[in-house]
Order: sequence, then structure tokens, then C-alpha cells
Amino acid sequence: MIKKIVGFSFLILLLSAPVFAQEVVPVKKTQRTEVIDGKRFYIHKVEKGQTAYSISKAYGVSLEELYKYNPGAENGLQLDQELKIPFEVKKIAETKPIYKDSISADGRFVFHSVQRGETLYRIMKNYNVDQETLLRYNPALTANLHPGDIIKIPTNDQMISEKAQGLYANLIEYKVKKKDTYYRLQKKFGVNQKQLEQLNPSLKTTGLQKGIIILMPTGLKKLDSIPQYQEITMDTVKLTADSLLSDSSLVRVFNCDTLLSRNDTFRIALMMPFFSEDEAEIRTINAYYTKEAKAYRSFTFIQFYEGFLMALDSLQKKGFNAEVYVYDTKNDTAEVRAITLKPEFAKLDLIIGPLFTRNLKIVLDAVRDKHTVVVSPFSRESSLVSDNPLLFKLAPNNKSLVESSCQWISDSLPDSRLLILHDNTELSKDMLALIQKNIALHAGHGIDTNNVFVFSYTTDVVDKMTHKLAQDQKNVVINLVNNEAVVSELLRKMNFYSEKHYDIYFMGAEWYWKRYKTLETSYLVNMHLTLCSSYFIDTQDTIVQEFERKFVEKYKTLPNEFAYTAFDISWYFMNALYYYGPGFETCLRKLPVHTMHTDFIFVQPQFGSAYENSYLNIYQYNNYKLIPKQKR
Repeated sequence: MIKKIVGFSFLILLLSAPVFAQEVVPVKKTQRTEVIDGKRFYIHKVEKGQTAYSISKAYGVSLEELYKYNPGAENGLQLDQELKIPFEVKKIAETKPIYKDSISADGRFVFHSVQRGETLYRIMKNYNVDQETLLRYNPALTANLHPGDIIKIPTNDQMISEKAQGLYANLIEYKVKKKDTYYRLQKKFGVNQKQLEQLNPSLKTTGLQKGIIILMPTGLKKLDSIPQYQEITMDTVKLTADSLLSDSSLVRVFNCDTLLSRNDTFRIALMMPFFSEDEAEIRTINAYYTKEAKAYRSFTFIQFYEGFLMALDSLQKKGFNAEVYVYDTKNDTAEVRAITLKPEFAKLDLIIGPLFTRNLKIVLDAVRDKHTVVVSPFSRESSLVSDNPLLFKLAPNNKSLVESSCQWISDSLPDSRLLILHDNTELSKDMLALIQKNIALHAGHGIDTNNVFVFSYTTDVVDKMTHKLAQDQKNVVINLVNNEAVVSELLRKMNFYSEKHYDIYFMGAEWYWKRYKTLETSYLVNMHLTLCSSYFIDTQDTIVQEFERKFVEKYKTLPNEFAYTAFDISWYFMNALYYYGPGFETCLRKLPVHTMHTDFIFVQPQFGSAYENSYLNIYQYNNYKLIPKQKR
């Protein structure tokens, strides 16, 4: 066990964060529009930190549509680059089913569809409404939100209208007549156009139309005068924990609004299989004995440790204090049990590791009655989730994989033809069931169930699949057969059609495809192979480039996957401790840190369960390069 005491100087977070800490840059819709070739577009100027994905989400368009009107944008955006984004306000009647954010037909309300992991606090802040207003229009609203819940939110114009109504002693509903004009109404009621539009925001777009009902101020007596027009603006809502926030979990979300650096000394453990007992085998006395590091299992995870130290060193600039314990687990259950019996183990705030599931179970049992957060970097074991509320499992599960894939297909390849191949194994059938469930959720919203074809593997199945390809549609092939020969044949025959100008996309999990070693790279490029992965490094990211430079300077070698992963995990959770202290779980949504290899979006499948990361990177083979398609 290696013990290290670290004491750091205090610096204010947002003014002097180190190079690796970068705030997420929100995308604000521009008011600037232009008509180009008869079509109206928003003209959005790219700001630092914004991505094609975040911009497309802000404007409610797919990445494919963004790239369509901005050739070259798929290869990366430039600072101050101006993007053309189709101008289209989607309005639907209140009585119709609502699946995404939409605006009521009269423009008075937004119907917000709750996203996974979204909090009531974030919704109120984004829409600048208080809890009283939300409760007035959503009487059954509670702090317990679920993805897909619809919340009715008044627009800014509607809230101004409600405020304006208090200026008048008497209001009536007036039915507009054929010959009514703003001049005639002013002569008759003493109310000018500005006042009417303030009370009835829809008039700004529709104007006076025969038969519509509008609010009209009137005097109680002939001598009563109508107050003159007063401009009304809505102040920024100050959110406080009051009546709606009786739910303790939501109160804690509100308390996360303030970042407070702490002078506490936190106790952190890193548990890794370093196999220190093999040290005697490492001999470098001359060239004859010297071997590459990969020849020794002791060095397998050495870059994970180095990435951890890089994060720890970076926190020096922020005043972070930590008592760090580094344990060699040796991938031995007896060794791990011995570690859990050490006196300091009962007082830890954060444990990163162990890496292997059987050892992770031992640690979880040892800290079950203590408030110790355990971070599992790589385990996909679902049995650990149900009753370990302080476990953070970073590898997304198959459910998240399928949800992300179907959402991306729906958004970026809408109304494609889907061809799914499985082999009747238990894993294959489980994945197929998840895919079919998510396809049903997207039916009519980017996925046409009439264009979904499922094939069970047989010797002639590839030929059957090619007969279902369409030349006038995009074809998405999802392979669930774990057989390299089958995949190779599938790629070869599909490539034949690709060369005949069929648009074909292969899609799947990166951990599935990286097993294959003999596939023709040109086929993968031609098939636009699109992969979901918990790990992707964008080498064009300046933060990544700076990390690589510092890592090489310090350790004289390029960082590998373990180095990036360890830095991100350590940086993320140690910052959480620093700003929110033990019990930071409900504040992670507001943690202002940048990670390199993935996003961390944690969800609890059910109350009292572990937290699972639900975010996946999506990247694609494009002109022999790996291009991120869903990476911040």
C-alpha cells in the first residue's frame, strides 16, 4: 500500500480552472434569420466549445439536416463559422400526442418532454418559470420525473399576457368581426394595437381574423378610462426551495446550485492489480534482459495509475486535499479481503476499482454500511446494480446501447430501411428484443416499422438480406451474429451493392466489432460502419491534445485508453468531492468539468439501485477516419 498526502493551494473554480477543466458551452438559439433561395434559415455563429450535435439539438434538427445545408460541417466546426439551420416552428394541437418539445397551436404553451436524468430544477431554470406557475398548469406535478413525461409550460408571451391582465379592471372575451381593424377597435374600446397584442400574443403572428376570440379590456362605466399601454418584461426567476421542494432529493438538487470549495482532507483509494510480486522478474541491466513493458503483467494497468496521478496533480491548482491509498489487489480475492480489513478502509470517501467483478463484490459488501462511493471503471455486470446505491458503474449496459442506437437512427437516418441479423443465441435474442422494443417507441417518429426486417441466421441468409435492400432509401444493417466469417461474407456481398450506389450503413457495438481482426477496411468505410462505444478519443479536441502533450512530457510515452479513462474518472469524481463533498450523488448533473473519452450521464434504474452511465459515443468510419457523430 502506498500512502500519499496531498495539500493544495486554493483557486477560484471558474476563473482559474486548470487546462483540463472546461465548462460545457450551452447553445442559445439566434434571432438572426435570412431567406436563401426562397427558404428561411437561422444563421448560427459557432462559439467555442459548441459541437454540431449540441447545435442540432438546440434547434431541433437532425445532424443529417445540419450537414445537408452546411457541406463540410461533418468534418468539424470552426470558431465563428456561420451555419445555416432550417427555420421551422413545429406547432401541433394540444389534443395530439406529443413526443418531443412542441408548441401549442395558439403559441401560448410549450409541451416539454422530460429527458433521461433531467431534474425539475433544470426545467424551471431553462424555461425561466417558477414552481407556482408549473403547478398551476400541471396540478399533478411532482419532483419524481420520468423520461417522456410531458410538462405544460407557458411561453414568455403567455406569462406577459397573464401579468398584463392584472392592469385592467374588466376583461371580456370578444369575437372578432369581419370589418374589425385595430383602428376600429381602438375607437370603440379605447385599446390600441400594442395593448391587444400584449394581452393576446397570437395576434402578433395571425393578426385580426374574423371569428377568433380575444381578450378585450372594457370600462365598467362610460366614464371609466382604459389604462395606457405599459411595457412588461419578465425578470429572471429566482429559484428557492419552498413548497414544491418538500421532496428531500429535490432540495439537495437546489443546494447544488452553489459551488463551494472545501478544505477537508478526503480519503481516496485506488485499487488496481499491479502484481507487485512479479517485480523481481523485471530486469533492465542490459539489452539482453530488457523486454517491452507489455511483456510484464505488472505494467498492464500502469497507465491507469499514471492517468490517476495526472488528475490528482491537476487538482493541486484548486486547493484539493487528499489522503490517497494505492492498493495492489493482485487480482486475488484473499488479497482484496485483507485490504478491506485495514483500519483506514472504513473511513474512505471514494474508491476507484477494483477492476474485476468478483473483487468488486467483496469491496461493495465491506462498505455497505458506510457512505463510501465505489466507482467501477469497466464492469458490465448487471447483478451489481440492484442494491448498491453508492456504486457508480461507468460502462453503459445493453439497454443504453440500444436506446442510443435507435435514437441516433431516428434522428440522423430517419425512415431508413432496417435489416437485423441474429443467430438465436440467448444474448442475440435478448438484444433483438431490446431493439424491437425501442423500434416500437420510435414508430412514426423517424422509424417506419414497415421497413424493419429481421433475419435468423441460415447458410443462405445473406442473399435473402440483399434482396431487401432499397436503392431509394438508406439501408441500416444491424448484425447480432458473433461470427467473423459470417460478418466478412455479409460485408463482402453488401459492398457489391454499395458499389452499385445503394446507401448502406452497418451499425453495432464497438466492443462487438473490435473482436474482428480480418475484415477489409475498405468495406467498413464503404458501409459507413457506425459504432456505439463507452470510449472514443477525438484527436482534434484541444483538451485531448494538451493532455497528450503533458502526458508525454511526464511519462515519455503516448497515453493509451487506460490513461484517458483513469484521468477522466479521477478528475470527475475528485472534483465532485471538492465542490459538493460526500453525498455528491444528486449534484453530478451540475458538475462543471470536461471529460475526454465519454460523457458521464448517470441514472438510477430504480430507487436504491446503483448509478449507471447512460451515455455512449457514436462514431463512424468516414474516408478512412473515425468521425464522432454524437460527441459533445
